[in-house]
Amino acid sequence: MTAPKGPRDLNRRAKHMVDLATGSAKEPAVPSKNLAAARVASAGSHTLRHYILFLKSIYTGTIHLISKAFESNIFGAAWRFHKLADESIVAVVIGHLKVARTMNRPGTLALTKRYPNLVRAYLNSNYLAKSFSRKTRREILKFHYEYMMEYVVESFFEQIVESSCILWSKIINDNRYAISLSFNSKSYREGDLSLIFSKNNISLYEISFTVVPGTLIGCAADRVLLVGRVQGEKDQIEEIRSATRACGDIAPPHLLMVAAQSIAGTLVIGAIGGVSKEQQLSASNDVFVFDYDAFWKTFIVKKETAGIYEILVPFLEKPLEQISLYHRRRARRKRQYKKQIGASVAAAFAETFLKTQLPSSLCE
Repeated sequence: MTAPKGPRDLNRRAKHMVDLATGSAKEPAVPSKNLAAARVASAGSHTLRHYILFLKSIYTGTIHLISKAFESNIFGAAWRFHKLADESIVAVVIGHLKVARTMNRPGTLALTKRYPNLVRAYLNSNYLAKSFSRKTRREILKFHYEYMMEYVVESFFEQIVESSCILWSKIINDNRYAISLSFNSKSYREGDLSLIFSKNNISLYEISFTVVPGTLIGCAADRVLLVGRVQGEKDQIEEIRSATRACGDIAPPHLLMVAAQSIAGTLVIGAIGGVSKEQQLSASNDVFVFDYDAFWKTFIVKKETAGIYEILVPFLEKPLEQISLYHRRRARRKRQYKKQIGASVAAAFAETFLKTQLPSSLCE
């Protein structure tokens, strides 16, 4: 058997396999023996269609890796594969197949159909934090979607990809303020899900996050809701100030962190992680200056390791006795306001998205 000469040969052969599975390739017609045999063949063909997206994900991802490494011969390919990843070639391919399988489950299929490149998001040099290796990025991507599908209903991703879901809203001075959850279609490399604070349906602030294993990012908690992006709209600065005054003098990013805390608690996640300015992917852009380090330090941080701030859930608070009498009443009022929003977000998320039959681990 002649070995493939380069990525084009591999591409053609892999594509032909996909075409055979999907029915796109034309094969010699085989006369049916009888009607029963024809029905069996038809049923088999129908079953194969369910694997179309799965096979295409395998095909596109694997060919992407091979094409990126393969130039003239197998020796060059092996060397370039070694340079591309922090693991063996076999581990790279097997790892990608596992990601493709996860991303083509019934619950995640709505995302894969609309954003086919999502299955290859970890191949990008940056995903969530600058220092993450390719292996770490792949494991995080796989873990996030597997974990979410363990706790949320099957239609979760389909709902949030179609439109944002409002988890809290309130009319204040004839203006409607809201916090909603959606898939981060604009920049999922900075977090797969987004919480958005809006005024009269106009976005003012947004935080994006992904659920990650704590061990992969140096956190003590088993599971961490990692916030990779905190972004305000640069042309809405006055509206952001107005919203802060209207919502009990609490700035939108802090209200969004309250919502994130509620979702983390509902999903049995023990901590929220925040990327440092040094690790944040877009920190060098002068679109909207945001001091990530200063923001995370407004919370009681358990520890900061490798550019990730770990904040326990529920958030720890400074004892009121340690707050001056002059500010104590104001602090108590702000905390009460946050608790009300947090309770509303938790209730809305649980009622809309949480499975009725929860995983056994939730009861342990």
